[in-house]
Amino acid sequence: MACGILVSACKPNEQKAGAQPPTNAPRDVSKVQSPSESVKPKINFVATAPKTQSPSESVKPKINFVATEKLYKKIKQKKLGTGAGLIRIEKNIGILIHPGASPSEVIFDVSDMREEMKLTFWISGLPQKFLDSTGAGTVGYEVFVDGKSLGRRRVDRFTNQTLLLNPNRVSKLRIVVDDDDGAQTCDWFFMGLQ
Repeated sequence: MACGILVSACKPNEQKAGAQPPTNAPRDVSKVQSPSESVKPKINFVATAPKTQSPSESVKPKINFVATEKLYKKIKQKKLGTGAGLIRIEKNIGILIHPGASPSEVIFDVSDMREEMKLTFWISGLPQKFLDSTGAGTVGYEVFVDGKSLGRRRVDRFTNQTLLLNPNRVSKLRIVVDDDDGAQTCDWFFMGLQ
């Protein structure tokens, strides 16, 4: 199994062997794996941006709300950011994690989950009056698997990002969400299982 990051706006297998990747082709920055790493979970991130989208539209992917609700019930610890911090399930949408002046974070106990999880992260669509606010709908987030960071990422109202996680030998999944730009305006960070 490979641990790595795959950032793509197209399918990973679209590039022909030996060809130079076009600028919009996937960039595989996976590290070379040693034999001792074979028991680590498979982790891939994919970031996508729609071809055309109004800034007021959400890039919310189709999620499995029943599975997302089950994941929400596996929350073992919540820490709300000061002020506007919020963590809750939004019916038929996903798990909302809104940062405050300090980050909001949630820890899930996934020790009994054995099937691959496809987690998706996105920002909800913005009301018309906030469309000209450049910092609105922008957050930074960091995913930790059993205490190990998978790196800090940024998501805004124009993209969604997917984490493929094979939970074998994983017990804790921690998500930390910050405001990224010093303002919490419309920073409606959602996550859900596909």
